[in-house]
Amino acid sequence: MAIPWLSAQGEDIVPIPGTKRGRYLEENMAARHLNLTADDLNNISARVS
Repeated sequence: MAIPWLSAQGEDIVPIPGTKRGRYLEENMAARHLNLTADDLNNISARVS
């Protein structure tokens, strides 16, 4: 959920995930399609702040 959360922080924020294995790359690519609601974003932001 870090990739979609970071992507939602603004157009000037670009997540750059690293990986050593192909399956992790697939997970990172699939995360681009996860849509977080406003409530999801608020909950995540409250927990990381």
